[in-house]
Amino acid sequence: MKTVRIIVPFPAGGSADLLPRYVAESLQKQWGQPVIVDNRPGAAGNIGATAVFQAEPDGYTLLSAPPPPLVINRLLYPKLAYDSTQFVPMSVIAAIPNVLLVHPRTPANSVAEFIALAKANPGKMNYAS
Repeated sequence: MKTVRIIVPFPAGGSADLLPRYVAESLQKQWGQPVIVDNRPGAAGNIGATAVFQAEPDGYTLLSAPPPPLVINRLLYPKLAYDSTQFVPMSVIAAIPNVLLVHPRTPANSVAEFIALAKANPGKMNYAS
């Protein structure tokens, strides 16, 4: 009986970690074999995604990832050690809404206006995530 590893590309403690732990516990009961969560944080999720990409494709190493490693990072990083299009989706664990906030004095009242403002002022805007 081989252990199933769910690699989480973010640190322990947040929703990206807690949800896979819940799933791992449930799968372990259903499958009757060990299922562990293996946190591999760093590089906006790229370290964990690389570990799964380079693992033996035998179904015993899974990736639990929010959008950055599979969708966003290929647009931000010129070269990745993995091809995000080669991962096969299995399930959506949860949908968690995001929010975009700006300072009240920012002259933008919609996402489209904010994007236009950012494009008109290259290198002048900062963000946090």
